[in-house]
Amino acid sequence: MRAWILLLSVLSIGMTSAPVIAQGSGSDAASTDELESLAPLTTEAELAQVSMAELSVAVLPRRVDELETLAEEWVGALESASRSLASMVITAADGAGVDQEAVNERRDVVSGLAARTAIILDELEAKGGDVGSARNYVKAAQRLVTNVAPVSQSAAGSDDEAEVDPAAEMAARVLAEARRIEAEPPVHERTEPWTVPVAELLKEIQPLRREKIEERVEAWLGILEREVRKRNRLNIAADQATEPGLRDALIARANEEDQIVQAVVERVDALIDVVERRGGDMIDQRRYVGNATGVPLNWANPEVLYAQIMAWLTRPDGGIKVGLRIVQFLAVMFAFWIAAKIIGAVVAAAVKRLPRASALLREFLVGGVKRVVMIIGLVVAIGALGVNIGPLVAAIGAAGLVIGLALQGTLSNFASGILILVYRPYDVGDYIDAGGVSGKVEAMNLVVTRIATFDNQVLYVPNNQIWNNVITNINGRDKRRVDMKFGIGYGDDIAKAERIIREIIEAHPKTLDDPAPTVKVHELGDNSVNLIVRPWSKVADYWDVYWDVTRSIKERFSAEGVGIPFPQRDLHLPEPIEVVLKNG
Repeated sequence: MRAWILLLSVLSIGMTSAPVIAQGSGSDAASTDELESLAPLTTEAELAQVSMAELSVAVLPRRVDELETLAEEWVGALESASRSLASMVITAADGAGVDQEAVNERRDVVSGLAARTAIILDELEAKGGDVGSARNYVKAAQRLVTNVAPVSQSAAGSDDEAEVDPAAEMAARVLAEARRIEAEPPVHERTEPWTVPVAELLKEIQPLRREKIEERVEAWLGILEREVRKRNRLNIAADQATEPGLRDALIARANEEDQIVQAVVERVDALIDVVERRGGDMIDQRRYVGNATGVPLNWANPEVLYAQIMAWLTRPDGGIKVGLRIVQFLAVMFAFWIAAKIIGAVVAAAVKRLPRASALLREFLVGGVKRVVMIIGLVVAIGALGVNIGPLVAAIGAAGLVIGLALQGTLSNFASGILILVYRPYDVGDYIDAGGVSGKVEAMNLVVTRIATFDNQVLYVPNNQIWNNVITNINGRDKRRVDMKFGIGYGDDIAKAERIIREIIEAHPKTLDDPAPTVKVHELGDNSVNLIVRPWSKVADYWDVYWDVTRSIKERFSAEGVGIPFPQRDLHLPEPIEVVLKNG
């Protein structure tokens, strides 16, 4: 029961100073009075006794941010215990009296903390957290435990062994390393802190709280200010120097100092990144770094200008590196452009094998695949420039939501375009009548359809307007019926008129025999007997048949005396009227 109360207190309250712990009782439940009587602090030894099985279960439901906080606190406890163990070992090696049993107990504490911290780091890593630095520290603590062998009280007082075995020699080396680590000041307090690798600096600050790291940032900004002052003074002295040899020496020294400034900036940036990842505000510090390190080019002195340009070109983040990154960017974009062409050709060949794939669908798929490949290439190329694309992707996602809300109408056209591609009511080259527009479909994308009208106007019709109305596809079939109507007089021979019409239809080269044409008396109109004439033709021959048959029927009717009446009106007067003709 005591282990469970300890575990819950560690996971729920955390270890800001040190977690609260319950003093165990033999019962299965802890009452309020028992909780109020708990010891105020959890010692490292008690943390090392937490059940590993129970800890493994308890961390499962934790979020990444909770696990990061928990890992930071456990690594801090591990650091404290490891320093204590190293201090004990150093004291013992210096000949001071140290309780060997206490050393062994502290060694067990470090071992237990390392094993339990590893459990938390495993869970954090499984959920996508960054555990690199913390994992390295745990491994270092485990090496310390391995090299500090348990010593019994009796063995400690024995001087019988005359030879030093390999284990003792390893222990001596561990003691020497422990002395060095214990005596070594923080990175920013060393003589030339900019020579320390960034990775080592990050390992040093990993167990620190954000407030402590912010203090380190301020200390490094002080170092940056000092080195920038040195560089600027050297540049001023070089500008004012009259002796060529002295000026060259000052320029060379200023270039060396500029390298130091860039190294300091690199480490300051690393610290600022850590603070910002932990929720700190470093806007002012970043602005200071940019303002403090800027050095204007000296256009008046060509030699100084040349030296400054060469210094910029040769420094780690200078012109050569920028040029290489630009080349990488262009190379990546070119490679993805080639890949887009190849993949587009493969997709086009695959889509052509689909029997029901329309030209619109083929064009959409090929173009869409190319665009996706190029977008991926752009993201990869931006990463090659050294830009962190994580915030960029997050910004694109957030912008997508805002744009989606602002462009609901456009998204409706987008959805209609997809439905048109899927159901294929028409294809490129078809003549359609939809949304109040008639003409030939020339092109289409997911937003609009481009239609050329019969009088050669180009219209861009939103897909939503087309999809939400009746779509008439004139090219939907390969055959089309030509509907015509002709009127003859009431005194004309109907059979003769039908015979003339059938002869004209059968003689036309572009009319079809199957389906057979229809010639029937359709209605008795006010002025004529109306015949319907319905021959069939290919879709492409529709207007040729329509115009030719109409002309031929008029000419034959006129030649053979079949009249084509037209509307006329007779005026009947109730009584005669007198008409006077002038000049007659």
